[in-house]
Amino acid sequence: MSGVTLFSSAWEAQSEAHIYGYAIQALNPGLIKCAALGNRLSQNPHTSTEMLVVVDSSLVLFAINGPEMEMQRICDAPVFSKVLDIVFSGNSGDSDGVYIVLSSDGQLVLVDSEAIGDRRRLRVIERYSVLTQEEDGLAIRLLRKLVADPLARCVAAVSWIDFIEVSMLVWSTGQSRYPQIRNERIQISTGEAICDAAILMPSPTETQRILLLAAVMDGEKQSYFLHLYEIWTISTASHMAFSLVAKLPLPLDLATPLHIIPLPQFPEHFILITETEAGRLSPGDVMAYLESEHEQGFDYIFLSGNCAANTIMRITTDSNSTETDQFSPQTSDLNASAPIRWLYPVLGNQSPMLDFTLQSGTLYATNSRGQSGGILRAQFGHSARLLSETTASDDDIQETELVAPIWAFYVQSRHSNSKKTSCIVLQHANTNVPVLEAHGEWVVFEPLYRIISNQRLLFIGNIRSNMLLCVFRGCVGVVDLQSAELSLIPIMSAVDNQVFTHGACLASESRIWVALAIQPRSLSTSRTTLVRVASVTPSHTANISSEQWEFAEVFVEADVSCMRLFVIGASIVLAIGTYAPELRLYRLEAESTAVPKVTPIHFDMPLAFTQDSCEQMSDSMSIGSRAGPAVSDICILHEPSVSYVLVGLRDGHLSWKSLHTGCLTDTGDYTCVGAAISDPRVVKVGKVPVSFATDSVQFKSILPGAVVCSSSLYLAKIGELCQLNITPCQGPYTLYASIHCIAPLLAENAANSGPRSCANDDESIGARSQTQRFFATYTDGRVGTLEIDFFAECSISTYSVKAEPKRLVVDQNTGLLLVACKAPVSLDPEVSGWTSELKAVDPRTGWIHDKVQFRAMELVCSLATWNIRGPKTYRYLCVGTTQFAEDMRSTGGRLVIYSIKQTKRKSRTKRAGSSLELMGYELKYVWESDRRGPVSALASLGDSYLVVAVGSSCLVLKLDVVQKRLIECCECRLRFAATSLDVRGYDIVVGSQRESVNVLRFTPSVDPNGCDQLVLMHSARFGGHTVDARFIADDLVAGIDHNGFLYVVGIPKHSTEFALDYVLGMHLQTECTRMQVGRLIQKPSQPQHALSWSTGHSTSCLPDADHLVVSTLSGALWTLLRISEVAYEVLRKLEQTMLKMPVLHPAFPLVPSSEGLVNRAGKGSRIQPAGTIDGTYLTIFASQLTRDEQIEVVSSSPDLTRAALSLDPESNSASAAIARLLYTLNHTCIC
Repeated sequence: MSGVTLFSSAWEAQSEAHIYGYAIQALNPGLIKCAALGNRLSQNPHTSTEMLVVVDSSLVLFAINGPEMEMQRICDAPVFSKVLDIVFSGNSGDSDGVYIVLSSDGQLVLVDSEAIGDRRRLRVIERYSVLTQEEDGLAIRLLRKLVADPLARCVAAVSWIDFIEVSMLVWSTGQSRYPQIRNERIQISTGEAICDAAILMPSPTETQRILLLAAVMDGEKQSYFLHLYEIWTISTASHMAFSLVAKLPLPLDLATPLHIIPLPQFPEHFILITETEAGRLSPGDVMAYLESEHEQGFDYIFLSGNCAANTIMRITTDSNSTETDQFSPQTSDLNASAPIRWLYPVLGNQSPMLDFTLQSGTLYATNSRGQSGGILRAQFGHSARLLSETTASDDDIQETELVAPIWAFYVQSRHSNSKKTSCIVLQHANTNVPVLEAHGEWVVFEPLYRIISNQRLLFIGNIRSNMLLCVFRGCVGVVDLQSAELSLIPIMSAVDNQVFTHGACLASESRIWVALAIQPRSLSTSRTTLVRVASVTPSHTANISSEQWEFAEVFVEADVSCMRLFVIGASIVLAIGTYAPELRLYRLEAESTAVPKVTPIHFDMPLAFTQDSCEQMSDSMSIGSRAGPAVSDICILHEPSVSYVLVGLRDGHLSWKSLHTGCLTDTGDYTCVGAAISDPRVVKVGKVPVSFATDSVQFKSILPGAVVCSSSLYLAKIGELCQLNITPCQGPYTLYASIHCIAPLLAENAANSGPRSCANDDESIGARSQTQRFFATYTDGRVGTLEIDFFAECSISTYSVKAEPKRLVVDQNTGLLLVACKAPVSLDPEVSGWTSELKAVDPRTGWIHDKVQFRAMELVCSLATWNIRGPKTYRYLCVGTTQFAEDMRSTGGRLVIYSIKQTKRKSRTKRAGSSLELMGYELKYVWESDRRGPVSALASLGDSYLVVAVGSSCLVLKLDVVQKRLIECCECRLRFAATSLDVRGYDIVVGSQRESVNVLRFTPSVDPNGCDQLVLMHSARFGGHTVDARFIADDLVAGIDHNGFLYVVGIPKHSTEFALDYVLGMHLQTECTRMQVGRLIQKPSQPQHALSWSTGHSTSCLPDADHLVVSTLSGALWTLLRISEVAYEVLRKLEQTMLKMPVLHPAFPLVPSSEGLVNRAGKGSRIQPAGTIDGTYLTIFASQLTRDEQIEVVSSSPDLTRAALSLDPESNSASAAIARLLYTLNHTCIC
C-alpha cells in the first residue's frame, strides 16, 4: 500500500469537535514507468529472479518464477519524488548487485532488497547527486534516464539535451557487497537532443573498455545519428577521458529511435527499437548498410510489431547463435527463426479504470485498451487454484452422495522408503472408498477398499509410515501396508451395549498417541461418553497385539461430536467437542508405565451463547436460546507466547478465543507479547458445518495455519503481532458448487521425500511461493484438487470483451456482468464510425452470452438494474445513452430497457480438464424512449420507481407492466447537468457538474389520483465537477470530483436549512472516475476498534457502509474509513517522529523530495485541506521496518510513546500498540 492519508475536520452539526478519517490505497495504480531485472533469489535458474518496477509513485519488487514468467509481488516502498529510471548494477545471475534509482532532482539512490524474517524489503544503501545545472549555473538540465554497464563498471545519467554524466563504480573487496560511486565524473556533450543511450558489452579481451552508444537527433538536418563513445578504465590513472569513436547516420525514413537495448550475450550488439519497429544490429551492421547501394528503406532490418504502452515486454534472443556474421540485417518476422524470436508482455497496465463494481468480494472494473479492452477482475485474499476436477460417481465408486468427513493419509512404497503417495478415503452413505493419487489421477486403492468398505468407518490415519489406524463402530484395528495381503489386525472390540463413535491419532518417530470415544449403544436421556487414551512406542507396533495397548480413561458427561489431537510445543493436547455444545481440553503426558497421564485443562470458552452476548461479539450471529448447534470441528493454532482455539459449529459459525500457550503446555510461561487474551468471538463463515484442514497427523506440520472450510475457504493463521488473521481464499474453485470438505495432500516436491516445512526453504522466502495442495469434495458430488497460496495477495486477471468497455453493472439475480462497450461499426478498416454494444458476460468464465448493438455514434452513459416488486417481481436492465452528431455534438439520448432471460442454449467451458455446461442467457428488448438530452445516470427507487437524470433534469418514472409503457411521475430541474445518482429510502443524491452535490426527496402520492412530488431539499455549492456521490449514512453524503478532491457533507438536522454542511475533505491528487460503498473482500465479521461514519461511538464491527471505495483513471483504488481522535494523534506523532530519523535509516524514504521532507511537494501536500496528513510514512513503519527498528523509532519520542500506551493501556509495548493499530486500520480498509 503506497498511498495513505489521514485527515480531520470540524463538523458543527455534531457534538464531536472533529471528524478524523483514514484513507489507504488498496490497489496500486497500473501505470508502469520503468523496470530493472535484478538478483536471482535462488540457485535454481527456473525458480525466481527479482524485478524492481516503478509503478506510479511506488517502487514494487516482483519475483519472476519459472519459464512461464509468472509475476509475484514481494514488497513495495513509496517514493516522494518523481523516479525517472532504475537500473541494476551487478551480475543478475548472482546474488551480488544493487539497484540504482535516478530521481528528477538528480539523486542517485542505491537500493537493495534484503530479507527480514520471512519477508523482504527495500533498503537504501547510499545516496549521491548528479550535476543538474548548466555551466552558467542558471539553467536546469532535464534528466531523462539512467544507463547501466553490463560489467557493472559505471553508470551514466542521460539528459534530454546535450548531456551525459558517467559515474564510475568502485566495488569493495571486503565484506560489503555494495559499490561506491567515485567523486570524479565524466561529462559528455553530444551537441544535440538525445533520444536514448546505452553501454554495450565489450569483447572479452577488452574489459577495460567502455562503449557508450547514444541515439542523437540533429535538429537542423532532421535526421538521427548513432554516436559511439569510448572510455578506458585504468585504475592508476588520475583522470579518465572519453573520445568519440564514430558518428553513424541513420536513414532519413527511419522512425524516431526510442530504445537502445544492449545484449550482454553478444559483444557490441544491441537492439534498436523505434516507434513502430524493433531489430538487432551492431555499429558494423549500420556501416555496412550505409556503404552499400541499397535503394529500399531500412525496414527489413527490424521486426514489425507494436509495443503496448505502459507494459513490460520480454524479448527473447537466440542464444545458440554465436557467429557475428549471423547478425547481419535480414528479413524476418515474429514467427521466423531469427536472432529475435518473440516479444510479449509479462506485466501489463490496468488503467484506465472508468467504472467498477463490487460483487461477493470481487472487484470488476473496466480496462479500456481500444479494441483489446476487457474487464479487470481483482480478488483480495489467498489465491486458490483448481488443479483437477472429476465426478465422484465413477465406475469404481458407487453413485451415492458424499458425506463428511473425508480422511487424508499417505502410503509408503514397498520398494522405496522415501517415496510416499497421498491417499483419500471418501465416505459415502453405505461405503468407504479409498483412492490413491497416481500420475495426477485418482484410482481406487483396491486392497484397502476390501477391508473398510463394508463397515462404518469413524477414523483412519497413519500411526507409522507403513501402518494405518482404523476405527470402526464395532472395533479398532491397524492395517500393515507392507504386508503381502492387507488385513485388519484388531486391537480392541466394543463390549456389549457399547459402540465406538470417534477416534484420533498422532504419530511421531518416538511415540504414537491414540484417543477413542465410546458411548452406550442404546438411547437414553443421560449420555456419558468414555474417552480412552493410549500411548505406545513405534517399536511396539512391529508385532501388534491387543495386550500392548494400555488405555487411560476419562468420562465426559455429554455426547461427543468431534475429537482431535494436537502438538503444542512439547505437549500433547486432546480437544473434545460435544453436542451441548461444549469444548473440553486435556493435556496428555507419557508416564514410565504404559498408561498415559490425562490432565484436564481449565479453559473457559462458552459455546452456548445468550442473545446479548452474541450481539456484543458479532452482529452476524443471533441465537435466541442458550442451546447452540453442535461442535463440528476443532483446531488449535499456537505460537510460543499465544495460542488460539478455533471451534467450528454445524450451522456454519466459527468461534475462537486466545489464551497463553503456557496454559496448554503447563510450562509456567504465561507471558504474551503483542496480543491480549480475548473473549470468545463468533462469526458466520458459511452455510454448511465448519471443518478445518490441518496437518495434525505429522509432528512437523507443513501448513502455517488452518484452512477453514464452510461452503467457501478461509485461511486462519497467527500474524507477526500475535493476532489471528482469517482471510478468504479467492479463485474459481467454487465455480459450480460449494466446497463440502477438504483435506491436505503431500506436496508434489515432497512425494519422494515426505513433508517438509516451506518456511525453511530458501527459495520460498524471496519468491513468496509457499503453496499447499488439497483434496476437495463439492456439494454436487464433484471432487477436485486445489492449490492454495498461503500469502495474502491481490490476484488480477482480465476478461477480453473485444471492445472498449465504458460502463458495467452486476445483475444480482443471475450474477452476470452487463458491460457497455464502445466498438467500431464494422470490422472493415475502410468503414469509419463507431457505436456501442451491450454484452452479457459470465464473470466466472468470461463467456459472452449475448450482445446488443446500438445506433451509430450512440454512446452508453449509464447502466442500472431495476427490480419491480409486487404480486410478481420483474427484473430489468436499464440503459441510458447519448447520441452524437458527426461533429461530436450531443443531439439527445435514449432510455432503453431490457430483460435477462434464460435460454435453452447452454454454454460449454473447459475447466481443470473437464468440459461442463453453464446456463445460457439472452438480452430481450422491452421498451425504449427518446430523450431531449443525454441520459447520464439511472437508479432504482423504492419498489416500483426509476430515477433518470436527463441533462439538468431528474425524472421519476414508473413502468406500467400491463401496457408496457413508462409513466412520468414527477420532475425536478437543477441548475447544472447531473452526473450521478444514489438512493437511500426516498432520498436521492445527485452529483452535479458545477454545484458539487444536491439532495432531493421523493414523496409518492397516497391518493391514486394525486400527484407525486420530487423536491430539492439541500445543495452544496463549492464548485467542482462531481463525478460520483453516495450516501454513507442517513445524514452524511460523500462525493468525489473530477480532479480527485474527495469530500463529505452533512445533511442539516432542520429541513429548512438549504446548504449542506462541509464536514471534511482530502485530495487524492489524481483524476477520479467512480465511487462505491462496500468492501473489497468477503472476510468474516470481526470486532475492530474503529468508528462508524454515522455515529461517534465505538462499534463492535464495521458495517459495509463504513467503507468508501474510489477508483482513479490510472487504475488505483482507494478505501476510506473514519477513525478516533486518539488514533489520529498517535499516527500524526508517528509521522513527525519518522521525519527526524537519519537519512540512511530504514524509516527514511527511499527517494525523498527535493523541496524537503516537511513539504514533500512530490506528493502534492500543499494542495491538501487543513488537517490532512500525508501518511505514507505509516506504510513504511508497518511494512518496511523490523520489530527492533519499530521500537527504535517509537522510543526516540516520549510523546509518541505516551500516546501509544494511552491508545492500548493493556499493552506494555508502545511500538506493538502502533503496529496493531496500523494492522487493524489497513485490514479494515481492505476487508
